[in-house]
Amino acid sequence: MNADKMYIPSMEKWSKYYQNVVQGNNKTYINHMKNTGRNGSFMIPIQNQRLSSTMSKSNEKCNLRLVSPSAQMVEMAKESLEDEGLQIKGKKRKRKTSTKASSSGANIRKKKREPKRDNNFTEAIPSQLEVFEIPPYQLGIESISFEECRPTSKVTAYNPIEFNLCAHNGLEYIDLKRSKLYVKLRVKHSNGDNIAIDSKVVPVNGFFYALFSQVDCYLQGSLISSSNTNYSYKCMMKTLLDYGQDAKASQLTSALFYKDRSGHMDSFDTNTGLYERKKLIGNSKSLDMEGMLFHDLFEMDRYLLNMVDVKLKLFRSKPSFCLVSSEDDADYDVVIEDIVVKVCKIKVNPAIIFAHSEALKSTNAKYPYTKTVMKHITLMMGSTNAVLENIFQDVKPKRIIMGLTSTNAVNGDYQFNPWNFQHFDLQQITLYCDGVPVDGIPLKLQFNEDRGATNVAAYV
Repeated sequence: MNADKMYIPSMEKWSKYYQNVVQGNNKTYINHMKNTGRNGSFMIPIQNQRLSSTMSKSNEKCNLRLVSPSAQMVEMAKESLEDEGLQIKGKKRKRKTSTKASSSGANIRKKKREPKRDNNFTEAIPSQLEVFEIPPYQLGIESISFEECRPTSKVTAYNPIEFNLCAHNGLEYIDLKRSKLYVKLRVKHSNGDNIAIDSKVVPVNGFFYALFSQVDCYLQGSLISSSNTNYSYKCMMKTLLDYGQDAKASQLTSALFYKDRSGHMDSFDTNTGLYERKKLIGNSKSLDMEGMLFHDLFEMDRYLLNMVDVKLKLFRSKPSFCLVSSEDDADYDVVIEDIVVKVCKIKVNPAIIFAHSEALKSTNAKYPYTKTVMKHITLMMGSTNAVLENIFQDVKPKRIIMGLTSTNAVNGDYQFNPWNFQHFDLQQITLYCDGVPVDGIPLKLQFNEDRGATNVAAYV
């Protein structure tokens, strides 16, 4: 290795960059806005060549002149005539087609068409012509690795499973978005006996997500976000709405996602997706699954600083919720043999760690995330209308997803599929925000197959 060509990080350069970010002189996200929250990162040059010139011009005075609307229209008309290649001298008169001087003294003559010069105009060339430059490349991340983190508590059928994801190495940050959860389990009878190859028990769709009813994440000992007891439904709704058919038929099968047959969700004999999942647990074979955690903090793009105490707590679901069976006296158990959180560790350049420590002396690190709130509301049987007030307080959600399902399925019953969302002959729904109906009119629905369904507005 040639030592003369090695990159030597400059702590002064990185410290100056983060000081500019803290002071607001360097706007990182200008011209780098992303449409969704799941796109890749972009390279940020730390040497802002325009920063010095911008700061020097910030103290210059700017003269403003107030004009009336009529004067503004006259100025706009002048600019329009100049764009057409005409120049007006003398008094403002109605422009004639003749190029000679008129009797009123207005002289209109043709001006040679020239390109308009704009002081704000900036010339540009395509990147394919930058043959003498190299694109910027990142030097902040030295390596990325995965470390297996095992639970600190005993894994039982009732106790929560706790993990400590703290990075013991001071040079490593944590990328929660890339971290994964691995589970290896067996399905057995409640007395410990193995199930038969033709047993009438099958995992529900997305068995990996249905294993846990609640996921809590703590930073520095403080609870940041909790999924309450609706974590399984949050995972299923995100999987159905955020992923396409190609993903569901490929990588999501690692979470045992095999779509149920429409109209046969609770059927044990005609559900094709149920048959695919049944083959994987016969004779109590070991089943391993791996996937991401649908937690608010695990969807951030930013890395957690080194030495931040991160604790994860998983609460298990009842076997009657994550398993379905056609037997009347079904009694099964899910035995977890191994469970691991594969934490993504980021080895950061020491110069950046020093720059972060200097910046933290004057400000705090900021980690914006999108908060998801799940509400579980019970409706009385036989009621034809319901008014639900103050569902979301203090904040206005950007999207609301509503699903109706059976109470037995939510509470856990081997005979009911928890993902069997039904319309229950819903005819009208109205959403109010500050007392004003959203979209102005109620959403009227009709699920009559004989006369034709009217439900497309609910999906648009």
